[in-house]
Amino acid sequence: MYLVVSFADATLYGNIDQTYNTTKTTMFALSVPLGAATVFISTSNGKMDLTGTVNDFKAKGMQYGVNYGLSKRTTAYWHAGNDTLTSNAGVATKTTGFGIGVNHSF
Repeated sequence: MYLVVSFADATLYGNIDQTYNTTKTTMFALSVPLGAATVFISTSNGKMDLTGTVNDFKAKGMQYGVNYGLSKRTTAYWHAGNDTLTSNAGVATKTTGFGIGVNHSF
């Protein structure tokens, strides 16, 4: 199921998915334009049940950032986020990253 709701200029996104009765994911995001900038934040979580194994996983993550329109075809951006993958044994792997740059469309 996918959901998009707009409030004035802000947009709320949502997604709930189940695949093969083994993978379940949920994602929500909010995007808000503020002048030439658009600020966003998203959060997600999921669970993967691997039938017949003990290697089941839980995942969660958060991403956030800003896109700034420099011109009609050029956008500067800063994005950051983190993800955590946890096994049934309680072993967690956390990944954190960020990106900064300029995107130009021809």
